Amino acid sequence: MRHAAFALLLPLMTHVMQGANFTARKTVVDGIEVVQLGDAVRRMEVSIAPSIGNMAYEILVGGKNVLWFPFHSPADFKQNPTFAGVPFLAPWANRLDGDFFWANGKKYLLNLDLGNVRRDNHQKPIHGLLNFSSAWEVVSVTSDERSASATSRLEFWKHPEMMAQFPFAHTITMTYRLATAKWKWRRCSTTIPRIRCRWRSGIIPISDCTMRRAIDGRCIWRHAITWY
Repeated sequence: MRHAAFALLLPLMTHVMQGANFTARKTVVDGIEVVQLGDAVRRMEVSIAPSIGNMAYEILVGGKNVLWFPFHSPADFKQNPTFAGVPFLAPWANRLDGDFFWANGKKYLLNLDLGNVRRDNHQKPIHGLLNFSSAWEVVSVTSDERSASATSRLEFWKHPEMMAQFPFAHTITMTYRLATAKWKWRRCSTTIPRIRCRWRSGIIPISDCTMRRAIDGRCIWRHAITWY
C-alpha cells in the first residue's frame, strides 16, 4: 500500500475541547451530528457534518457564512443534497469520459444499477462517489492554545457498493484545522495501491461571493485542490 497525504487547515450531545481562544466540540444540530471548531478572538466558527460527506457546510466570520449553503439546517441539506459548502470529490473529481475508466492499463466499467453514480447535464459521471457519504467516522476532536481540529476516517474498502465502482481498497483520513484565521491545505491521507490513471480526486470550497470577508487584510480562504 502507498501512503499519500493532503489536509485542510481552517482559519452525541455537546462535548467541548477548549484551549485558550480555540474550541472544538461535537454537538447535534437539528438531529444531525456536527463538529464545530471555533476561534473566539477572530469570531470564526467552522461547522462540519461527518454524516453528510464529512462536509464543512458553514464557515462563520462575524456571524456571516462565507460558503454557499442555501439551507436552513444540515437536516434540510441531508434531505435535499446538492453541491454546497466544501464537498470532497473522490475517487474522481470533475467528469469521466463515459461509464468507465482506465487504470493500470485496464478498463473498468461502472455499475450503474447500484445508483451511486452522479451525472452532469450531459449524462457524464461526475465528482465521484463520496459527496454526501454517511460512511465517515470521527476519530478525534481537539483544541489547544494555537488551533482547533477534527479528524474523520472513511474505510472505503468496507463498502461493497463503493468497491464495485472503484475496486482499489483504501482508507481516507481527513483533518480540518482552524488556526489564526487561515484556511489552507495541510493534510488528508489515504492508503491506496499504486494506480496509474488519468483522473484526479480533490476538494474545493463553494463560496457565496457576496459573503466573502477578509481578516487582517488577508483573504480567509482560498481554493486549493490536491490530487493523487
